[in-house]
Amino acid sequence: MDKIIKVALTCILTVCTYSSFADDHFDINNIVYYQSNYDYKTKKEDIIAYVLKDDPCVTVKTLSNDKTKRYCKMGDSGLNLQTNNPTIYAMKLYVSPASVNFIVAAPWNEQRCRIMAVSEEISCQSTGH
Repeated sequence: MDKIIKVALTCILTVCTYSSFADDHFDINNIVYYQSNYDYKTKKEDIIAYVLKDDPCVTVKTLSNDKTKRYCKMGDSGLNLQTNNPTIYAMKLYVSPASVNFIVAAPWNEQRCRIMAVSEEISCQSTGH
């Protein structure tokens, strides 16, 4: 009986995990960038960041508190990935244990940005390019 319960719970958790991504339009054919802080030793990840073909904003999902947030306005830089698309765009996403780092390519004001995942704060600095 215990084995049946364990198998049933595993199936339920798998379906719940899949459905949480399905709600975010999480289709492999719709992804421009995807990055997580997956650790091969622990087999765990805490933060997922992605950009979709139909949404130029950077979306960050924090798995520990099951929060998902879109970032379109790039801090105090005056850049907005949604309103300035396709002239500007996010690239070179990198997810560390606590943050999401990326470049906002803009012909007049390229920015290096960091999103602190737990505090949901974004900061950007000019790269000088």
